[in-house]
Amino acid sequence: MALPTWVAAGARALLPAGVALFIVVVTLAAVEAGRTLWRWWQHQPEPDVGLRVRGAAYLALACILVGAFFLSRPVAGLGTFRVQMPIWAWVSATVAYGTYALWSLLLPRLRRVVPPRIRRGLDVLGMNAVLALVLAEVALRVGGTFWPSPLLMAPSAPPQVRRGANRGPPGQIRFNFPLNQGGHYDSEFKPASAVPGPVVVSIGDSYSYGTVPHAFHFTTVAEQEIPGVEIYNMGYPQIGPSDYLYLLEHEALPLDPDLVVVNLFLGNDVTDGPGMPMGPPRWYDADSYMVAVVWRRWQIMRRARLAHRAEVTADPNLTRGELAVVYPWLADPFLEKPSFSREVFLEIEARNARGICTPDAGHERFFQTLADMERVAERAHVPLALVLIPEEFQVEDDLWEEITRKSVGPRLDRDRPQRMVVEWMERRGGAVLDLLPILRAVPPLKDGRRHLYHLQDSHFNARGNEVAGRAIARFVASLLSTEPAPPGHKASQTVAESRPPAVSLPLHVDIGDSSARGWMHSGWQVDETAGGASYAWSDGMRSVLTIPLPTGTDIRMDFEALPFAFSRSPQQRVSVILNGTVIEEVPLRPGLQKYSVILPADVVLGAPDTLEFRYAYARAPQDVLRLSSDSRMLAVAWYSVDFFRIGTDERQPKPRGIGARPSVAPKLRGGMARPPV
Repeated sequence: MALPTWVAAGARALLPAGVALFIVVVTLAAVEAGRTLWRWWQHQPEPDVGLRVRGAAYLALACILVGAFFLSRPVAGLGTFRVQMPIWAWVSATVAYGTYALWSLLLPRLRRVVPPRIRRGLDVLGMNAVLALVLAEVALRVGGTFWPSPLLMAPSAPPQVRRGANRGPPGQIRFNFPLNQGGHYDSEFKPASAVPGPVVVSIGDSYSYGTVPHAFHFTTVAEQEIPGVEIYNMGYPQIGPSDYLYLLEHEALPLDPDLVVVNLFLGNDVTDGPGMPMGPPRWYDADSYMVAVVWRRWQIMRRARLAHRAEVTADPNLTRGELAVVYPWLADPFLEKPSFSREVFLEIEARNARGICTPDAGHERFFQTLADMERVAERAHVPLALVLIPEEFQVEDDLWEEITRKSVGPRLDRDRPQRMVVEWMERRGGAVLDLLPILRAVPPLKDGRRHLYHLQDSHFNARGNEVAGRAIARFVASLLSTEPAPPGHKASQTVAESRPPAVSLPLHVDIGDSSARGWMHSGWQVDETAGGASYAWSDGMRSVLTIPLPTGTDIRMDFEALPFAFSRSPQQRVSVILNGTVIEEVPLRPGLQKYSVILPADVVLGAPDTLEFRYAYARAPQDVLRLSSDSRMLAVAWYSVDFFRIGTDERQPKPRGIGARPSVAPKLRGGMARPPV
């Protein structure tokens, strides 16, 4: 790939200056070498030996500082800082030597021009600077040994020290939830013998901590989707595949799980994961000096301008709805505060894109670690599966366009890491879930972005955690209920669930009746009654029904619903989404009304079908109504949903129960009836 025009023009402009500098340095070096040889030949003592040695030491230190503090760039988050173009380090060394040679030649004249007081002051200043840097280096290395932390951990620290530095202390509060005794973001782990149902261990890096309360984390979402299955969330930030192997062998397998799922964040696990060293640092790399490493880490943290999101609430037992009130950005991604500045975020994304989307033969260690995981799990007779978490630029098109527009070098292949890992797993007959097509299938919001990652953060927000959690739940359920896939089996086949028989139409689903709970997948409050009519409020920003509809025909869906309204409330709108396809956005009128939507035959899968209702807003009545103490996040009260075949069932009598409802409003906690409009 040809260099951009401005790069080529800059190189041509600097070439004459570089040649001139080289000639000057060679000339000065020759003159100084000739002078030294002449004195040696004449047996003349070298004047100012101590001063010349100190001058050489000062310039050598300056050369090191240039490489460590100015030329080195981050390669792996807060872990590795290297000079990307070593030629510049050697250019700085050349300039330093030329400066020394020139100073040495001019030293007699400088003695006459510069007063002794100033010379001694500069000498003392230089010695103090050297001493301060040496003492700081020793202090930081000793501190990192006895008190390891993400800031003080040495790049060459052994794995056990690195893991100890990044693992949170037991009991540390994240949002409203304490870390367990292992430093993991979950409740205490129990061995399989103490749990009545299957146990699944989910291993990952910073995605295991995430950016959301525990109730919204994808492992919690998945656990709620498959009742009876315990999913343990194991992992912590700044670890990589070799650390996953350690957790698998020393913490996951001793729990005797029925399945282990390793979550691979393809942004850095494939290439420069913290657990995959890049080789020893060179004299000019920041990694060689703890002073430079700590300074650079601090700079990244400062520039990141981490959002001051409170992680402690007054009540450690808040429900999802109550948490959404405390943290409004959980329900509305447009309220999210950026975790990193735009500049730092784009640097991270561009670096990860160069690492995973360009041809590279340096992945042998990564796949060797995966193979080691397989062998360890196989010896313990525990199935092992992978979940591939994509980078945000693989999901959001505008971010990808910005990265590729600024990219210099080989052409970026956006989906390369997924193809590479999936093909490797298929050849070995392993189970793998690629989240990329699932996340891309999520319809964009009003600004054209999917908003599945926290703003400028590279981690899932509540919306992304929910999508990933539901997909992982289906994946885990299929692995626990079916035989392992044969070699070469496609990932989409591996995660396929056994299909229940299709329901018969016409079908009436009474949302407020306990018999409908089998269809009500998530996002529903408890059943309630008012004036002889049963109903259920929605819970949060979305509600989901899972019904195996008959295929091969268009289906009309009627539903009765009442929007939660309050003074100056906006019009509620319900987006009807079938199997990831947006069918229609229905504006709701005040009061209890009936609405109809056509579900096209080409979208009905019957596997079963996932019917999702997304709301324009959800509010807690206590926040918008006087005299109400109801803290639930409400959007719509649902009464019934009915399904008809187009052209046949429509001519038949309506199913029992779908007739007119009594004009009775649902009750809200705290004694308030239907809120005023």
